[in-house]
Amino acid sequence: MEIRETQIEDILANFSALTQKILALDDEPRLVGRQLIIPSGRLDMLYVHKTEYLLLELKVTSFQKKFVQQVLDYKKRPAQSPNHWEASQR
Repeated sequence: MEIRETQIEDILANFSALTQKILALDDEPRLVGRQLIIPSGRLDMLYVHKTEYLLLELKVTSFQKKFVQQVLDYKKRPAQSPNHWEASQR
């Protein structure tokens, strides 16, 4: 049976308590958006937890070095705050 990223996304999006447990958070995060288009690509999931934004990039394959670069590229986002991401999903 092949597992797809979208299946994992669906589970995490619908069960924030599971996301909380996986990320070892003290309470449930709030999902801001899925498949957000940003200058460096498409971010799988964006959550907010207290005053922090949590960016989730999901993979259902073996680790590849390019995955690290993909996540680091998210830091190159222009000066717009993640609030812009939130507003763009409404």
